[in-house]
Amino acid sequence: DLVHEEEVAHLIDAYGAMNLSTQARMNPEEVDETIKRYLMIYLLGPDALGSGTRNLKSLERAISKIYPAWPDTSLWALDVQRSVGHARRAVRNPFVNDDLDFAQIADVVREIGHRFGAFQDHECRSLKDALVGKEYRGSGRVRLSDFYSGTLGGEWQFSESMEYLRDLGALDETDKSRPSVVIPNYIISQSNCLASSSFYSVCCLDECEGLLGHLEQALSAPSAEPARIAELVAQLPSDTVDAPRNLSAELRLRLDEIAHLHSGQVPLHGRLFAQWMHHAYPRECPYPH
Repeated sequence: DLVHEEEVAHLIDAYGAMNLSTQARMNPEEVDETIKRYLMIYLLGPDALGSGTRNLKSLERAISKIYPAWPDTSLWALDVQRSVGHARRAVRNPFVNDDLDFAQIADVVREIGHRFGAFQDHECRSLKDALVGKEYRGSGRVRLSDFYSGTLGGEWQFSESMEYLRDLGALDETDKSRPSVVIPNYIISQSNCLASSSFYSVCCLDECEGLLGHLEQALSAPSAEPARIAELVAQLPSDTVDAPRNLSAELRLRLDEIAHLHSGQVPLHGRLFAQWMHHAYPRECPYPH
């Protein structure tokens, strides 16, 4: 398929950066280096390796400045390589050494692509935890001054400019004197997508889709009465919201106001309900713009 063809092309680039032929078999140390070079291309694009045959350690130092999660990510990729190798033992000839050919390493990079989304989800959860730790009074927002506070101590995260945050749809400027970053909008934004592919991006999951999906399944209709929605949401937990709970009078009133505009029904896929879901789950549901 096209995705695998792209993976193979990136792997050929990694071989070329090491001045190795795709006909060559590789020992375990060479395999590890090839996987790391491939991963650099996968994360940052074809130009990640630069020109010529740069030393791997210098490349790793450079990429760590751009992508500080590199040490954990590269270790994960090598773990994938070893798990694929372990699964291959059942059919491996015990009288042949552990050197791998191009096709076998191509199997590894395919598996890296298959598993990367689940690995990236752990990174996204860490990102969310860091933002929730800075959150202002349970609002699902982080004041801009607090958002930037870590960069003063040399942290790499949360250094985007106001203009960039605004373009992402993650900046709340309702209070011009105290702008803030909307946690779910920031998490699912393009800035937190990884993997350089012409066919897909690996982004943080929109947790609100799962919550809305639960409501859709329970209601089996595109709209419902506000009381029924309130009943379901009161019983629906999220990553940071416990259930059962009592919905506030303000949340119930907003739901009734939406229904009043639509003949007593609340459309599940309208902008107003998306806003309501944000207030019901401020850390999981993005505010629609």
